[in-house]
Formats: sequence, C-alpha cells, structure tokens
Amino acid sequence: MHNYKKIKWMFFALVAFGLAVSACIFSKFVSAMPQKEMTSLDAMPARVLVSGGQEVFVRPALKSFPESNEQKFKDTFDNAIISSQTDQYRKDQLFIRFKEGTGLCVVATDLIKDKKKFEQVTGTKNLDILNETYAVQELKPLINSDSLASRQHFVGSISSHLAKSIEQKQKQQIADSIKEMNTRYPKRSRHAVPDLQAHLAAKLTNTFIMVFNSEKVTIGEVKAAYENDPNVESVEFISKAYIYYEPTDPYYSSTGTWGNVYRDMYGLTPDFMHAGDPIATQGAWAKSKGDGVIIAVIDTGVDYAHPDIKANMWQNKSGHYGYDFVSDDTDPMDDQGHGTHCAGTIAAAENGLGVIGVAPLSKIMALKGLDSQGNGYDDDLASAVFYAVENGADITSSS
Repeated sequence: MHNYKKIKWMFFALVAFGLAVSACIFSKFVSAMPQKEMTSLDAMPARVLVSGGQEVFVRPALKSFPESNEQKFKDTFDNAIISSQTDQYRKDQLFIRFKEGTGLCVVATDLIKDKKKFEQVTGTKNLDILNETYAVQELKPLINSDSLASRQHFVGSISSHLAKSIEQKQKQQIADSIKEMNTRYPKRSRHAVPDLQAHLAAKLTNTFIMVFNSEKVTIGEVKAAYENDPNVESVEFISKAYIYYEPTDPYYSSTGTWGNVYRDMYGLTPDFMHAGDPIATQGAWAKSKGDGVIIAVIDTGVDYAHPDIKANMWQNKSGHYGYDFVSDDTDPMDDQGHGTHCAGTIAAAENGLGVIGVAPLSKIMALKGLDSQGNGYDDDLASAVFYAVENGADITSSS
C-alpha cells in the first residue's frame, strides 16, 4: 500500500511538470509569432455606432484584417459618427408628430407662423420654451393633405377644446376621403382595410417638418429635447437616401483573404446581385405582362421621351408624367439616369427596340425624389409616395 501511494504521487508530479513545460513552450511560441497574426478584432472592445437612431454593436468575427485594409477600417470607424451627422441627415430640420387628441395637428403650423403661444392649447409652456430655445422658424405639413381634409387658418386665440374638436372633424373628413379614393380605384382597393388606411392617413397629416436654427445646436440635441414633451408622439431625423451605396467595411472590397480567387463578399456586390435575366417564354409572362398596372418609379426621374419607354408613360389629366419633388414642379425629367434605368427594367416596351421590361404593358408614373447626384431626403420621398397613392398607382418602386 505504501509503494502504491508513492507511485500515485510520482504520477501526479510528472503530469504537473509536463503541463508546466507545455505552458512555457506555448508562451514562447506565442511571443515569437509575427505581430500581424496577433491583430485580433476579438481583442478589441465592442463599439457602438449610432446610425439612423439605432445602436449597432460592432464586433467583427475574423481574427485579423487583410494587412492593406486594417488602417482603412480604423479610419472609417473613427469617422463614421462624424460623417453620419454631416451627410446623412438634414442639419436644420426634423420630422415631428404630435400626439393624437392634443389638437396640435390643426393649429401648430399657424401658431409658429403667427408667433403665438402653444400654451393656449397645451396648458403648459414647455413647447413654447423649446421653440424659443431652438429658434423654430416653421412647421410645414409633411404632405399636402388638402385632398384628404380641409385646413383652416386661425386668427386670434384658440382654446384647447376648440382645437381638439376640429381635430375630430378632420379625422372624419380623412375617413370619408379614403372611402372616396377607394371608390375611384376599385381594383387597387379590393384588399384595402379602410379603417387602417384612415388611421395611417391621419398620422401622416399629423406629421410636420420642423425647421430650426442649427448654428449652435445639433439635430440630436433638438430631437432629444422635443421627444421628452408629453404632447409629442415622435421626432425623427430626415435622412438622405442614395441610389448607390458602397460599404466602407474592408472585406467588402478585398479579395483572397481566405485563399479564394474571387472577392471576399462577392454575394453582396452589384454584379452578383443583378445577375440573370427573366426567361421570356416562362414564368409570369404566361399570366400577365402588366397590362393595366400603374407603377410609380420614385427615383431620379424618368426620361419620358426615351424611345423604349415613352409609349408606356402614365399621364395625369393635365398631361404631366408625374412630379418633381426636388425642384417642386411638374417636370420629372431624369437628370441622372438611374430612374430611367429602373423604369426600363420595369416597363421598356415590346417594340423591337433596345430591351424589354419585365412588365412591358404596364405604365410608369415618374416621381422624382432624388437629385442629379442620386441623393434625396425622406420628406421629398414621403411626398412622392403620397402622390402615387393619391393618383392611382398600384405599385411603388424605390430601388
């Protein structure tokens, strides 16, 4: 028994010695590794990028960057929040929506315009203090909703009771207008839910563009201040939209990181995403080529004189092909090219010329919400969507 215990302890001692030697060898091996192999993103703390009002936790999964892209990633990361402030949003404007039942949706525009106090409707001075602090210059309705409900200009003082009463009447006008619109476009409205339509339309008419002095404040500061007011339902940034987006993540444009001969993220590149054409003799064309369908292309406009598209352009009663929300006029001519490209993909005519669209018998409603650089803001794009709905579009395309 004594010899057995001695052998047992000798065995444990050998195991411990072996582990110690292994740890020492491993430590020396690690310290001798090239520095670039030790560049691990897992060792970096997770960071938060605020974009579009959301928090995104970023912790890349790979062990190291391609050597040429490492600094590019760091520079991009450090500048991401700054660029989002300067490029992504309107600097001096925000969307603001007042709570239902406050009566503010029918009087707010006039109160700012006539420099009157919100207190007479809300019963508190908070909004008046905010409006003065941030030098609010204008509250513009997001959409021209005169077709849904009549607006009236208020002269003199107005009570909270009167404002709320007018708001209720306006909601009923909106509900009646929705029913009338569904009657005008029965095919499109077969599956519509009128109560839901009226509810959403009321929210739109209760949404405004708040213009303020941005010289000494950030849009984030103004947004946070108004969100805390009990009469405000929501405040949102007015974001910029782009026809093209090229991510700055280093692996998006790198090749061969894993020994591959193709781009690392080939599945997200335009050439891959846009590959393949519909087969003309199969699929949807056997059932329909879009006859009678109106498609609103919300983009950089459409070249309505293009020989492959002009036969399929929609026109309103005045002969206009749509609307230009960038320049605020009735000529939605494309000055960039992307919108025409999209319109052709959708509805290029079957005429023996050029290409053919996937729905060559449909009609294109041209709504220009993006400028000649391919950029545009949410408020213009929202107006374009409203125009499409109000004028009978069956589908909107915002590719």
